[in-house]
Amino acid sequence: MVLAEAFTRAGYLVLEASNGMSALRLARQALPELVVLDVALAEITGREVLDLLRADVLTRGITSLLVGGASQGSRARVPRSLHTLQAVEPVAA
Repeated sequence: MVLAEAFTRAGYLVLEASNGMSALRLARQALPELVVLDVALAEITGREVLDLLRADVLTRGITSLLVGGASQGSRARVPRSLHTLQAVEPVAA
């Protein structure tokens, strides 16, 4: 996944899951600062994982990014701005 490579190059520890249920379990165990979910995850979609994370008191504070096309591995689908990662302040919803 292109985003995983970008985060790794930027010095972040990246944990990857092969499907939606694994992503949900991993997020609940690791409690990461950021979860990047592909909308087309197997078993349950990225949107469903996001909804479950938001419903759980332990994981609702995790910043989440829902993306499309990430599982296809196409560099053309990733905006250039995502290749250079910067720390930013969270935006209040």
